[in-house]
This record gives sequence, structure tokens and C-alpha cells, in this order.
Amino acid sequence: MLSEAFQATLKILLFRAGPADFPYREDPGLSRGCIVLGIVATAAVLGQMLPLAMALASGVVATAALSMFVRTTLRLRGLEPRYVQTRNTMLATGSVLLLIMSLPMSAIMPGMMAFLESLRVAQDAIPAGGAPLTISPDQMPDLPGGASLLLDLLTIWFFAVTGHVLRQAANLGYFGSGVLALLCVMNVVLLVAFAGPVLKLIFGGGA
Repeated sequence: MLSEAFQATLKILLFRAGPADFPYREDPGLSRGCIVLGIVATAAVLGQMLPLAMALASGVVATAALSMFVRTTLRLRGLEPRYVQTRNTMLATGSVLLLIMSLPMSAIMPGMMAFLESLRVAQDAIPAGGAPLTISPDQMPDLPGGASLLLDLLTIWFFAVTGHVLRQAANLGYFGSGVLALLCVMNVVLLVAFAGPVLKLIFGGGA
């Protein structure tokens, strides 16, 4: 079953198959595996900015947000029986891309984190009522060009695959599925951001 799921995931990533081709079993083992993979893949990305425990907790929030969005969308379309297969497809394909994205991010994040820390220090040094902090072009972080380009391409691929899955699962056109893919990603990102302060209180703010 795992081999079948892996092959289906690769085909979907290459737009040669859809969520209907992802294996479906009454046994919850596959669903649990996809959920765990989604949490781990999200933590692999966020763990470069957050403590591990907080990154894993954020992965739980992101996976729950994705599941809720997929269920709500299919319910509104009258296609809720497709929920498990669609959710597992999105978790599997999204996790593969997130794990790949974590590689260029590991090259980008040190420079970006240093830049953000310098901004924080500069902002704290401004006296009360002083002029707002300004950033000139030559102060922008010098990020690896190859890693940045690869991350951009992977992000586009991520949106394209998400739209591809939602288009077939919800019986939508290309425009509608593109808008839905954008809403899906925004929903996940916003819920993780809103949960951030609570998770910070629980797990601590230190990296």
C-alpha cells in the first residue's frame, strides 16, 4: 500500500494523475501516515525558524487547518465522500514538496534571520518619537541566488499541484481551482500565525 501511495504521489506531482488515483483504504493506517508526514514536513520547514516542539505543534495546526479547509470545500460542493482521499493526496504531495523546499530554505534562512535580528536591534535603538526605521536597497540581505530561485520555483509548483488536486476533487475549472488553492494556503498560513502566540506561551519563545 505504501508503494502504491508513493507511486500515485509522484504521478500527481507530475500532473499525470489526480486524487481519484490515490489509494483509499478503510484501514486508517494510510490516513494516519499521511497526517504524520504532513506534520513532520511542516516542522522541517518551520523548524529552521522555531524551536522543534513549537515547529511540530505548528505542523499539527497546519495539518488540521488543511483538513478543515478540504472538508468544508467538498461539503459545500456536495462531494464530502471524496474528503479522505483528497486530504491524503494533498498531505502526501504537499509534504514531498515541503521536504524539498526545506533544502533551499536551509541555505536562505541564516542570512534572513541575521537580517531580521539586525532590524530588531536597529528598531530598539530608535528613541521614542524618533523617525521610523528605513531600509535602503543596499541593506537588504545577500541571499544565495540559486537557492532563492529554486524556492520560488518550488512554491509555484506547490500552488500548481494544490490547484490540480482541488480542481479534480471539487469539479472546478482552472480559474476556480487556482483561487481555491490560494485560499487554502492562506487559510493554513493565517491559522498557524494566529496560533503562534499561544504556542509560544506553551513552548517558550527561545529558539
